Parts: sequence; C-alpha cells; structure tokens
Amino acid sequence: MTLDDGLADVILHELGATADGQPATGVLPLLSHVLWATWRQRTGSRLTVAGYHVAGGISQAIATTAEQVYTTLDAAGQEATRRMLPRLVRVGEDGIDTARPVERSALLHGLPDPHAAQQAINRFTGARLLTLDRDTARISHEALLRAWPRLREWVEADRDWLHVHQQLADDAQAWERAGRDTSLLYRGNRLTAMRERSAQAPTRAVELEPALAEFMEVSWHHERRGRRRRRFAVALLAGLTVLVVIAAGLTARARDAAEQAGIARSQTEAVRLSRDLAASSTALRGTNGTLAQLLSAAAWQRSNTDEAFPAMAMSSQDPSVGLLTDDRFTEVDGLAFHPDGSRLVSKADNGTMTLWRTDTWKPTHVTQAAYGGGFSAVTFSPNGALFAANSRQGIKIWDAGAATVKVVLDQVSESTDIEFSPNGSMIATAECQKTRVWDATTGKELARFNSPAGELAFAADGTLLTGGDDGVVHRWDVATGKLMSSVTFSGKVERIWSSPDSADKTIVCAGVTCHIGPLDTKRMSRLMVGGLATVNSDGSLIAASSYDGFLNVWNTRTAKQVARFHVGDTEVIKLAFKPHGSTLAAGTSRGVQLWDLSHAQPEDQLPLPQDDTPREVKFTRGASGLISIGRKGTLQWKNPQGSGKPAEIVRAYPDHPGELIALSPDGTTVATAAPEPRLTQIDLWDRSSGKLIRTLRGHTQVIRSLAFSPDGTMLISGAGQTSATRSGPGSNALLWDTATGAIRAKLTGHTDDVWQVTFSPDGSTVATADGSGAVRLWDTRTGKLRRVLYGSGGLRGSLVFDHSGTTLMAGSDGLSVWDTRNGRHKMLATAGLEKSESYEDVSLSSDGRFALLTKGTFDALIWDLNRDRLVTEINVPGNVSDVEFASDAWIVAVANADGVKLVNVGFLQDPYAAVCRQAGRELTREEWAAYLPSVPYESFRVC
Repeated sequence: MTLDDGLADVILHELGATADGQPATGVLPLLSHVLWATWRQRTGSRLTVAGYHVAGGISQAIATTAEQVYTTLDAAGQEATRRMLPRLVRVGEDGIDTARPVERSALLHGLPDPHAAQQAINRFTGARLLTLDRDTARISHEALLRAWPRLREWVEADRDWLHVHQQLADDAQAWERAGRDTSLLYRGNRLTAMRERSAQAPTRAVELEPALAEFMEVSWHHERRGRRRRRFAVALLAGLTVLVVIAAGLTARARDAAEQAGIARSQTEAVRLSRDLAASSTALRGTNGTLAQLLSAAAWQRSNTDEAFPAMAMSSQDPSVGLLTDDRFTEVDGLAFHPDGSRLVSKADNGTMTLWRTDTWKPTHVTQAAYGGGFSAVTFSPNGALFAANSRQGIKIWDAGAATVKVVLDQVSESTDIEFSPNGSMIATAECQKTRVWDATTGKELARFNSPAGELAFAADGTLLTGGDDGVVHRWDVATGKLMSSVTFSGKVERIWSSPDSADKTIVCAGVTCHIGPLDTKRMSRLMVGGLATVNSDGSLIAASSYDGFLNVWNTRTAKQVARFHVGDTEVIKLAFKPHGSTLAAGTSRGVQLWDLSHAQPEDQLPLPQDDTPREVKFTRGASGLISIGRKGTLQWKNPQGSGKPAEIVRAYPDHPGELIALSPDGTTVATAAPEPRLTQIDLWDRSSGKLIRTLRGHTQVIRSLAFSPDGTMLISGAGQTSATRSGPGSNALLWDTATGAIRAKLTGHTDDVWQVTFSPDGSTVATADGSGAVRLWDTRTGKLRRVLYGSGGLRGSLVFDHSGTTLMAGSDGLSVWDTRNGRHKMLATAGLEKSESYEDVSLSSDGRFALLTKGTFDALIWDLNRDRLVTEINVPGNVSDVEFASDAWIVAVANADGVKLVNVGFLQDPYAAVCRQAGRELTREEWAAYLPSVPYESFRVC
C-alpha cells in the first residue's frame, strides 16, 4: 500500500488543528475510520488525497459513512435505525454521552419490522460503525456520537426517555442481583412517576424489554396490596402529578414561544441586513463595482430579498473597481502610469500631485506642488525615472523615486502638452505659438519650432510630431530644426501616439476619428471614436469617452469594439491605460475612477450600411442571426456573439422595405407589410432566396401589425386608416392561411386602428388591440369573439402572452396586464413602473420570468415579473425603435438609429454566481467591518 505525497501531512494537520495544535482526545477512532474509508476510495493500492477528501476527512469521515449507509436503507430500515441507535447510547447527567453494549434481543425488541432492523444492523456492521459480539451489539466508535448530526438529533430528542430507561434498567438489574428483594421494588410516588414517564415515552419505545416489564409489573402488584391504605395519598399524588405535568407543559410552551420569537427576530434582522447591503451595493455601482458585487452577494446570502436580486443583477456587469479620492483635491485633470505599471501619478486642478501604488492604491503625496496650479498635462519618462507636469507658471520635472523636484522650466508660461523623448534625455513642450525642446536634466533649451501645437509625440527615430487646431501634423528633425513632412487631417488634432518601436506606426485622433498606420492619410485606416481619446502603451487599444455618457474601447488591429459601458453623468476629463494590464483610469470631477476592462462586457453593434433606422428586429431560429426591416429594405445579420469577429450582414433585401416584419417560427418565411403604393397588402417571401411566395390581399386600410401563429400555419394582420382620425368600424383584423393565402376569418368590430396582434402559445387564441384601449380575444378555429379586455389609453405598443397563455401584457401609456381566464386586470409587474410612462415594446425571456421593455423612446429595461422589480437597464444612445428577447437564448436585441445592439444577459439565470465570478474574491476584513459591523468576520461565506 502506498500513500499520495502530502496525504500524511493533510491527516496530521487535521488531527492537530482541533485543539491548539495538539490532537484532541478520541481522535484514534476517527483516524482508524478515515483510513478505512480512504482505503475504500483507493486507486489500485494507493491511498489518495482525493479519496481522503471524498471520504470526508478526519472531521467528516464517520459522519459521511453513516449518512451514506442510512440513506441507502429503505423506509422500514431507516425507521428501525432511528429506534435502535439511541438504545446503544448511555446519556450522561453532565451532557457527555457514551456508547454502551446492548443485548441483541433487547435491541430488536418491540420493532415493527425485525427483518428490516436486522438488515440495517448488518449494513452498519459492514461499514464498521457497529460491532457485534456473540449476544450484544455496540457502536464501534464513540466519535460517531459527536460526528454524525443525525444521531445527535435523535439522542437529543429522546434524552429524557433515555435517562428514564437507563435508571429503570439499573434498578431492575439491582433487584435481580439481590435475589428479587421486595424492598428494592418501586413504591408510591416513584412507581407512579415511572409508570407515567413510561407511558409518555416516544412511540419508538413502544414497550419495555421483558426484564424491565417484569420489574415494573411486580412493583405494581406489591403496590396494589396497600392501595386502600394509600388511596387518598395516591389521589393527592395524582393531582399533584397533573399539576406538575401542566406546569411542565406551560414551561415547554413558553420555551417554544421564546424560541420561535428568537427565530422571528433573527429572520427580521437578516431581512433588514440584506436590504441595507443591497442599498449599499446600489450606492457603489459605477465607482466600485467589485465591492458592489460582493455586498449584493452578501445581501443574498443573508436573505433572498427582492432587493438583493436586482442588486446582484445590476452590479454583475459593472467594470468599475474603485474611486481614488483624497482630502487635498476633488477634480483630477491629469494622469500618467509609470511604464512598468507600478505607479500612477495624478494631478488635480489645484496643483496637487499624488503618486499611487497600483498594487494597493495607497497614495504618496508629492510635497512640492507646482506654483500657480493650473496643471493640464503630466507624463513619465520612458524609463520611469522622471515625471513632469505643467502649470500656468512653468513646468516641473520630478525624480520619480524620491518624488523631489529636479528641474523647473519657468520659461514656459503656458503649455498644453509635454512629452519625453524615447531615451528620456529631452522633454518637448507644446506652447501657444511655438514648440520647444529642452534638456530634461539641465533645463537648457535645445530646439524651437515656430509652429503652434496642442499635441506632441516623439517617434521611435527621435523625430518630433506636433499637431494643432488646424488638423495638420508636422514631423520635425530635432537636431536640425527642419520640417520633414506634414499631413493634414479633418478636424482638430486631439491626440498623437507614435510607437516606441517603429516610426511607421502612428495613431492620430482628429475630430471624432482616429487614423491608424504610417503617417500618411492614404495609408491609414480610420476608426470613428467620438470624444476624448487615449491610446495604450503598445497602440493596440483606444479608449474614448463620448458625449452620450458611454466609455468605449476598441482594438486597433481588428477595429472591433471590445468594451462599452455607461459612466452616466461622470465627467471624464483625462484617460490613461495601465501598461501590461487591463486597468483603465480616468481623471474626473470626483477623483480618479478605475475600471477593469476584463470585467467589461463587449457589446455587438450591428451597424447600418446605409442611412436607415431599423423599425423592427426579430431573432432567427436558434438566435444565430437576426432580421431587421427599415424603409430602405430588410437586412439579415449573423449573430457575432462569442466569435470575436465584427458583425456582418449575411444578406440585404432592398426589394422588401417597410416598418413591419414577422418571421415564421421555423425561420423560413418572412411576412412584411408592403411599401407604398401597396400599403394595404402583405408580402410573404422566402428568407433564404428573398423571392416572393405570394401577396396577401384583403385589407382596405393600411397594415398596422403582423404575427405568425406558433406552428406557422396562420398569420394575423391588423389594419387601420392612414389619417389621424378614428377609422371607425371598418378597421379589422384578418386571419390568413399561410399555405394558400386564403382568409380564414375576418375579425371585425374594432372601433380604432388595430395596432397590435399576437397568438397565444398554443395557437388557439389570437389577441387584437386597437387604439381605443380595447383588446379582443378570438377563437382561431371559429373566428368568434371570446372576450373583450379594456385597458387605459390607446394600445399602440406590443401585445404579448406569457408562456402559460393565462396572462396578456400590452404596451401603452403604462403597462396593461390581464388574466385572460376572467378578463381582470392584474397588478403583476406593474406596481413599480411609472404609470405615466410609455412602454410601447415588450418582449419576454425564454423562461417567462423577465420582460424586456422600452421606456419612452430612449431607454430599455428588464423587469423581474416575479419580484416586480427593475433588474437591469440597457443604456443605448438615440431613440429605441424595437426590443426583442431571443426565444431560445439569453440575448436581447435593441434597435435604434445606429443599428441593432446585442446584449448578453445570461447573468439573469444566476446573478449570485455572476457577481461572485466577476468579483473573484471575498470581502476584506476592513470591508466587512465597514458594512457588516454587527456580524462576526467571516461568520458566513459571501461567495
């Protein structure tokens, strides 16, 4: 037999960890059993660490074995085990219980199924938990009494009766040993009390063993001889006994009430703490997402409150990891990372300089601030030995190690940018009407170029690049002062980056576009980024904050957006990437905000190839693609999620423009409302070829809504007048046979345009909603009206059945919800929504738990229908025209003026797992003390 390396150490460690490093009393039986249990899990002849852990280790091996044996028994065997094992325990007055041998006949006495009991004994003996001698049985290891929770519970439940039984057995044995001396029999109060306690024994005690029963019977026989003399005393004793029993009952009831009150208080406290933690999590979102995630997980662990669930869902996608603040400043307008990423220097608008260690984010204050304040730029030298910052009254250069000033360039009264040369010996300054180069050690002026510049960058060959408001980037020879080349870009030059390894690799951000490649507009690729931009150290990433409250990150090699997240109203003044890492820092009006880009979820934006807005979007079968319609045609997209590739258009159908589209369940047939001048007609066409299958004619008014039945054999369409006036009784809905194009039923009686139509999940019912606020339910087999549901306001939004078909939701001014079985309004999923808001588009998740809604025209949100809570918001720029939940995947599509945005919402399946995976750690002791001060540290596991 051989042991895995380290197995002995693990066992000895667990043996010694029970009592201040010294093995606890009674560990040898534990050791014996765990070695046997590990042997049963062996691989060949090797005892493994994995087998040891499967066996349960020192602390759990016996309990694990016992529980496994117990659970394999049938119901009769388990009941027999419940009755037998407590009989093998001697309970102590001091609470210390020990194992005791019991004759097998006594062990089996009174059990309803002796065969099942014997089978249980055999199983426990085979597992080395019981030991059988010739006539007796006993528990093999007293450790089982402490290690197996189930046995402890049984003993505690029977403790009073076991005390009585032990005393009775001892007295009966003493009587037998004394030759049945009558003086040792029970008499009077003792006999009465023993009989009553025996009568109150648990049902598993049913009847006493023969020797004990005989002792009690003989005692009772002798007692009856003196009954007449003691009748009065017995009656009095009985009365007193009743009082004692009543008092005991009242005491027990009071104890139970106290316990229940304690449990209620604990539950109330857990709910309160859960809600407080959820509120704290919400307050931290956007500044410290990691802590927000941990607090939301802690809230869920304390109590599964309605507040904890959305707190987890909302924080799970937050890439923020901290906000660096200091009492000496508020607004930070300059940032630079040390080339090795170990430190960050920040500069505040009041001239304060701070060095931060990036492993702990602890600050070191730079004692000498630049006079006059007004910093606008800060940078490290390429080797990290120096850092520099400018102000209105000059430029200071610090020794990065000592944080002391080495050089002051007080000749520079006003500058917008500063850059060190590749070897760190020179520093260039961009000034109002000129650019100058200085010796970084002595402060001597080395070169001057009489060309205004706002942005600078040294190229790998030592030349200097300058750019200004006129959009021209110049390349200068520093040694000769000669202009080597000029390139003109459209818009003000906002950022210049040049590779430290190649003079041909340059990034110039001008206006809203970054140009990438050799410094030549004809050879440079373009990437539209929007607002304030920065480039990482190797030029592979560009980050830019936009004016719509988003921060975007692109891969410059693939031109694919790798991260996009909402920063809300946070004013981003300066951005900086940490070298060799995923951290992005921003100088803001509140301090230095940090994000971890590895936590940011990339979003797939399906851009429009033409100036058109998708009016409706539908997922194809399997969520592998999408199809959208606009006024310039229909587009079919390939879903790029998870592929790492940019979104692409699979096919364009310019012959099928419009505003309404429906896709058959199998994804093969498309229905679109025909364009002008055929506004009253519907085209059915093949998705793979784009060829027209047939045109449906029957409406006399403009098509307003379309929907396929769940099996694809029917199509429902609604229509109304083109004018703004009410269309009157002529507005109708038609039920079509998709195979023949025939009208199966005319659904008439609407008093306004039929804006929305939908089928129930089983296809037996179709719902139509008109602008008057009425929803009609129709039988699809007969075409007859079943019920009319009345809502509030015109129902022009989506009409959606839940997956059971018993609930119907309609988007309108507010969200109307009905029980289709009785026509009554239901408040489910509406209590927390703003009643005055418009929720025109509604789509349900595949499991029916969540609703994707448009709020007004600018926001999309996901609502938890069970908890009636907002669980997450999807921020998109511009007007939202449609939203769609994939029917078989956790993906949502949001259509707006820029195209179609795809968002993975898989975190909704298990937000707790999502936040723990994202956080990747537990709460620190300091965080625990701050947010859970009344709870002992690590008394429960957060993740």
